Amino acid sequence: GTALPEDLILVHERSDHWPLQLAKEMAIDGMYDTAYRKITGFLGEKGKPMSIDQKQRKYPAPTE
Repeated sequence: GTALPEDLILVHERSDHWPLQLAKEMAIDGMYDTAYRKITGFLGEKGKPMSIDQKQRKYPAPTE
């Protein structure tokens, strides 16, 4: 698996829904810019961009 940085967490909301969020509370002013930079930075560094078709070919069935 991929380790998350200390300032990001995965939140289990329901069934297979796990949004990536900031790990600490912060003032609403500037929050969206900060969250966007941190999350897109992490995904850009650790992730691999895929189209929907590429994703469906690589992962045709849900995983556990």
